[in-house]
Amino acid sequence: QAHVDKFSHSNDFDGAVKMVNSLNDTVETVVSWVGNRKDTLILVTADHETGGLYIDANEDLYQNKYTFVSNKTFSYAWTSGDHTPSFVKLYCYSPILEDLTTLDSYNVLEDCIKNVDVFNLSKKYVENKLYAE
Repeated sequence: QAHVDKFSHSNDFDGAVKMVNSLNDTVETVVSWVGNRKDTLILVTADHETGGLYIDANEDLYQNKYTFVSNKTFSYAWTSGDHTPSFVKLYCYSPILEDLTTLDSYNVLEDCIKNVDVFNLSKKYVENKLYAE
């Protein structure tokens, strides 16, 4: 969903939220399609963070406000219009994966891995789980 990046570069919160919701819908569709298949691993991540977005439940902390459909409001602020050094999450889903925190051979430090290890990590788990059965 490259448009999340595009809208974050321009600090367009509403556009970024719309694109994240679109990505969420896509992931839900793919997860539903996967079902109990044992030959599929879904990885969702970003190549970098853009915009340096800060969000706080205190709606008076920042000038910008956003209200959910549930009428809960929070405040937010952008700190950049460019890429930041912030970490991004790696979300994994597969019926064959039980716990990604047991990556002894992957130098996991406080749940962080290098982006270059994502391929090796996914390959290791798929091979181990598929061939173990």
